[in-house]
Parts: sequence; structure tokens; C-alpha cells
Amino acid sequence: MLLVALSVALAYGAWRWGAVLELDRWIVALVLGVTAAAYYWGKRRYQLAPPLPAALRWALGAGLVYLAFQCTPLPLSLLKVLSPARAELAQMTGERWAPLSVAPSASLLLAATMAACVLVFVLAREAAWRLEERAWIAAAPIVAIAALEAALGLAQFFSYWPDGVARGTYINRNHYAGFLEIGLLMAVGLGMAGGTRKGRSLTIRRGAAIVVGALILAGLIHSLSRMGFVAALTGLAVFAMAALAKRFHRKGAEAQQTKKRWLIAASAVVAAVAVLFVYLPPDQLIARFAELAATEDITADMRMQIWRETLGLIQAYRWTGSGAGTYEAAFYRFKTVAPLNTVDYAHNDYLQWLAELGVVGFGVWFLAAAVVLRSAWRRPAAIGALAAMALHSVADFNLYIPANAMAVAWVAGIGMAE
Repeated sequence: MLLVALSVALAYGAWRWGAVLELDRWIVALVLGVTAAAYYWGKRRYQLAPPLPAALRWALGAGLVYLAFQCTPLPLSLLKVLSPARAELAQMTGERWAPLSVAPSASLLLAATMAACVLVFVLAREAAWRLEERAWIAAAPIVAIAALEAALGLAQFFSYWPDGVARGTYINRNHYAGFLEIGLLMAVGLGMAGGTRKGRSLTIRRGAAIVVGALILAGLIHSLSRMGFVAALTGLAVFAMAALAKRFHRKGAEAQQTKKRWLIAASAVVAAVAVLFVYLPPDQLIARFAELAATEDITADMRMQIWRETLGLIQAYRWTGSGAGTYEAAFYRFKTVAPLNTVDYAHNDYLQWLAELGVVGFGVWFLAAAVVLRSAWRRPAAIGALAAMALHSVADFNLYIPANAMAVAWVAGIGMAE
């Protein structure tokens, strides 16, 4: 039932354009909160997964507390010490008490979304841990949802509806591609799970994983998202290296034979990635690679200018940030790019998080991510998916799309299940 509830929340978020609307964010957060309460109610400690590493528990707790702290009104004297730029704004409006966030309602909404993602992380870890050797089942819902999105995207592409671009239920094809990246790596993981054991069920599962993986890859390609395509192939290469490294830790004669087979397999995957990059992209995607940094909404020059001007925002709110989710409101003071347009995202998750959370908040969440990535190496598909999203976030804002952030948290939970 736990996986069913998580699947419903993720499917609803993906179906509702990635859950970008405020109402949908609150609905998802409520569903996950009720799910967590129902799961933990009455359970004894021995029935639950082992505690998370202390550093991760501290980082997640401190990260959520920090988001709440940004919304808490503070006296102007303290605000001048913590955030002089925010204190200056408060003085201009005559406020004697003001929060660190320049837009508290936006920060509260993003705090609720982040809390929902933490719940997804914890519950997905619980689900994978309870499944023990069948932990791969915990990834099946992501793969199923990604396959449905891919099928819808391909139908859009080949029917030229509404504009001949595969984007599934997402508004932006790059965010659609971001979700499919995760689904693709999870499909690969499903196919590889099971080790050297043989059996009809394993053969069927691997065959199904190949078919579904091919469907998801086709959907990703026809989204015409260049960064999504590069990130997915990078994730596959990271998966191959992680799988090979995992095998090389084993000892014994049989293990040596297994290592040789995995070395050949990993080399084949890396070579296949290179071949796929050359031969798979359709003509439209190749044409879009000719203008690598531009999209239908933003040119390469605009993107670089946004990044440069975001540095000014980071400098002004360097320690405590302008407030989670406040980039659009805080950026107006520093914005000269696209004077007739609204710039609501930095198109770089790292720059935007640093601007909104400051060095303190960014450092706390970075610590949490580092602990997760260190543990996720034990599950090659998980580290591959996380690596793909980490690369894609350099030139986009996938982590600000709730459905994609939830999928990342789900994969991270699986990666921490051992």
C-alpha cells in the first residue's frame, strides 16, 4: 500500500503539468503527509528501516528548519546583521519586523514542497528496505509513469498535436525530458536487477525492461531536448561505471569471471552511449544541437546574462539568501536582461538555490545531497539517474518542478535503502 500511495502522488503530480500549480503542490503535500502518518502510526522501531546516517538526519532536519526560519518575522536590528539587503527593503517599506524572505508566501509554498520531497525520500527508502532482495520493485512505479509519458509524447510528436513536440503532460519539453531521464535509468536498473540468477520470470522482466526502456528513450529523443538527451546518456555511462566498480569489490574465482563479464558489458554500454549520441537523434534534434544553449523561450546570450546578473543577487544575499522560491521577486532589482519579459528562474538550479538559500542554507542541503550520493553508488541505476539530473540542472530548473523533484527524492530513497 505504501508504494501505491507514493505512486498515486507522483502520477498526480506528473499528470498535473508536473504539479507546478500552487493548489496541486498543496494537494500532493497533503497526500504524502497523510501517507506518512498512516504508515508510521503504531509501528515499532524494529519494524522500520535502520536509521539514516546521523549527518543526513541532521542535514535534512536543519534544511527544513532553515526554510521555516526564512519565513519567520525578525526584528529589524537582527535582520540588519543577518541580511543587510533584506533589512534595507524592510526600512523602505517601514517594517519593524520582517522575515529573511522577500516573499514569505512563496517561501512557505516551496518549504511545503521540499517537505513533501523529504517524505517521498523517507517512504521510498522504507518501501525498498521492506522489499529486501526485491528492492527493484520500488522503482517500477517511476518506470511505469515514465513509459506512459513517453507513449503520450510520441503520439504528440507523430500526430503533430498540438505542435509536433513530445512533452507528455508537461508544459516544458525539457522538464518532460528530465522526468524521462530518471525513468530510463530506473528501467535499466530493473533489467539488470537479479544478479546471475536465472529463471523464466527474470527473463520476462528483463525483456519487458528492454522494451519499456526503448520506449522511454524514444520519447526522450523526440522531446528534442538537447540537455535532456546528453544528461540521459551521461547517466547511462555513470551507471555502467558504477556497476563495474561494484563488481570489482567482490573476491574469489567466480567473482573474477563475473568481473570480466561486467567489464565487457560496461565497455559495451559506454561504447553504445557514444554510438547512440551519433546515430539516434532525429534531424530536428541535430538541428537544435547547432544552437546548444538556446531554447524556444531563451537564447544562449540571454541565459548567460541571466547567470551573470544572478551573481549580483547572490552577492547581495550571500549568507542567508533572499528566501526559497523568491527568485522572481528578488531578481527584479538586478535584472536588465529581457526587460519586457519576466525572468522567474535562473535556468541553473545551483545558482538559484544559492541565491535563494544563501551560503548557509545551500551548504546544509548540499551536505544532504553529498551523503545520499555517497550511498547511492551501491545502486548503479540510482547513481546514474541522480547524475543525469545533476547535469541537466546546470542548464535548467528541473528541481523546481515538483513531480521531477519527487522522482529524484524517490530514487535517492532507493539508493539509501541498503
